[in-house]
Amino acid sequence: MRIGPGPCETIRREIPERDAQPAAVVYTPPVTSGRTGWIDDALASAEIGIWCYHVPTATLRYRGNVWERWLRDANVPSPVAASLLRAIHPGDLARVRSEIEDYAAGRADLRQAEFRIQAGPDKWRWVQITGDAVQRDAQGRPVLVAGAVHDCTARKAAEKARADAEQQLRQAQKMESLGTFAGGMAHDFNNVLLSIMGFADLAAISLREGLPDVAESIQQIRDAAERGATLSRRLLTFAQKHSATLRRMPVADIVSGIVPMLKRLIPATIALEVSPTAPAVVLADVGQIEQVLVNLVVNARDAIGDKRGKIEIASVVTNLDEAAARRSSVTPGSYVCLSVTDNGVGIDDDLKARIFDPFFTTKPAGKGTGLGLSIVDAIVKQHGGFVTVSGAPGVGARFDVFLPAVQTQAAAPTERQESAPPPGEGELLLLAEDEPAVRKMTVRILTKAGYRVVDAADGDDALAKFAERPEDYHLALLDVLMPGKTGDEVFRDLRKRRPTLPVLFMTGFSGGALRPDLLAEPGVDQITKPFHGPTLLKQIRRLIEG
Repeated sequence: MRIGPGPCETIRREIPERDAQPAAVVYTPPVTSGRTGWIDDALASAEIGIWCYHVPTATLRYRGNVWERWLRDANVPSPVAASLLRAIHPGDLARVRSEIEDYAAGRADLRQAEFRIQAGPDKWRWVQITGDAVQRDAQGRPVLVAGAVHDCTARKAAEKARADAEQQLRQAQKMESLGTFAGGMAHDFNNVLLSIMGFADLAAISLREGLPDVAESIQQIRDAAERGATLSRRLLTFAQKHSATLRRMPVADIVSGIVPMLKRLIPATIALEVSPTAPAVVLADVGQIEQVLVNLVVNARDAIGDKRGKIEIASVVTNLDEAAARRSSVTPGSYVCLSVTDNGVGIDDDLKARIFDPFFTTKPAGKGTGLGLSIVDAIVKQHGGFVTVSGAPGVGARFDVFLPAVQTQAAAPTERQESAPPPGEGELLLLAEDEPAVRKMTVRILTKAGYRVVDAADGDDALAKFAERPEDYHLALLDVLMPGKTGDEVFRDLRKRRPTLPVLFMTGFSGGALRPDLLAEPGVDQITKPFHGPTLLKQIRRLIEG
């Protein structure tokens, strides 16, 4: 039995001929009585609006009190197409326009779209539009589109909360691992410092006695400092709290970089063996893939326990056909398989189905959070891959991490002849650095290279000295973290006086110390400590010359 014409049936009767000039939007007030009143009651109860859109004439008809409320909250003066588009969040508008145009031209099959619309001053609500063509022309292009719309703000908030919680869990895992690293890393740093101090003493003796081996001692000091810098960079990369930043990385570099830290996680009774790494490149966040390897090695260590054992890390390149890819919900193609194998207690088939569930653990109370493997699974899925587990009780376990390979043969390293940095031409530089030894060293490097330098002990001192001769400076070299005014605060003040002054920031952090929008400004760059003199001089020259 039919009860009254629906809005789409009505619009079919009222659509003008293709050449007629349409009204932008036709609004049908809610029917509160008669045979179709139950439709509006149902829409109001379900918080859903329905709509029809005639593509050739750009005519929209909608129904449901959610539309009225949304238009009121968005302060849309009249329900015309232009006003409706203006209510969409600026960050979503270009995407929505593009999706509509592609769909109308038959270039895309768009059945659902989500975007934000105004819900009051500085307030936004997420909405989900669902629909499809109910009438197409001879070329298959949509003529009449119908569907529904509902508020999905609560779901979006829940998804964000879940993502934030996952990020916090990952960071907690990192901090737990860093606690384990601390003792071993302190031992490594002490060895580095001992090398620096010892060879510095030998260089001093050689200079005093006129011996010819000063250069060798200095080179050993440089080598020791490089080892310390590498340790520092690894720690900062691993501990860094950020969303995934994907870049092309050879698998060999990721594995070799984290192995020294992995060795600090296991006792002397467990051997860590690393097979030659697959010559492939993956698109990955290095810190997150390192977290995967750390979690898997920790899991293997705990499975071995107090007995003697072995953990193996290996990798191969494999190709997944459509059937294999479909079983793992990934796309077909080349994958790098990173495997971590142990000869611990093993795992039975019943546990394999639950092993990646959050908070699931087979360890005794207080010995595990049940988060390590669930984090592994989440990270790998973010990278477009998947994880499998195999093994049996008493024979150990093997975890295979499959990551899409963007290049199946890593480029061979090429010998590069470093060119000497171009000398300065007497340009005046402003240096702000609160660490006296670093400030003194940097001044000596710059003056020996032909620059004039005014050095300052902090941000306030730098601004005072800049104010004495603001037009004379060619570049400012600013430490990011200083007492008083920070580097970015000094930068803002300097740019008020000299909007085009080149600025080079110095930071001891691997990332996140400066806002991306700051680095996006013209004439701005950063250099990470510790750095070599030639590297500093090249960046300064590049900024000065524009």
